[in-house]
Formats: sequence, structure tokens, C-alpha cells
Amino acid sequence: MQSTTSIKIASINLYNFIKPPHAFYHANHIYTEQQWQKKIHWFTEYLTKMQPDIVGFQEVFSIDALQ
Repeated sequence: MQSTTSIKIASINLYNFIKPPHAFYHANHIYTEQQWQKKIHWFTEYLTKMQPDIVGFQEVFSIDALQ
């Protein structure tokens, strides 16, 4: 009898994930604290719901905040 194992992989583009008061692409595109918290809440909920085994993050400039 063979057993199978499944792995869930997610790729998430966090689009300019940089903690305020910093900006990466445009100096005038700085998240407010409310926008930042909304962004963190969104992807935290996504990861909780989808429960991927492996995640690839894109456009992360605040690595400490992501960890």
C-alpha cells in the first residue's frame, strides 16, 4: 500500500511591504499605521485560512516585520 503526501505551496506578493514611515518605490507612498495594520491582518488571515507548508513572499522590504 502506498501513502501519498500533499504539500500546499503559496506565493504571496505583498506589494511594497515596508513598515512606515519608510517607502521603497515612491517617497510619497508611505503607509499610515492603519493601512499597515490592515495589510498585516490581510495576509495573516490568508495564511491562517490556507495553511500552506511552503510560502514564497515577494516585494518584502521590512524583513523583520515579516518574521
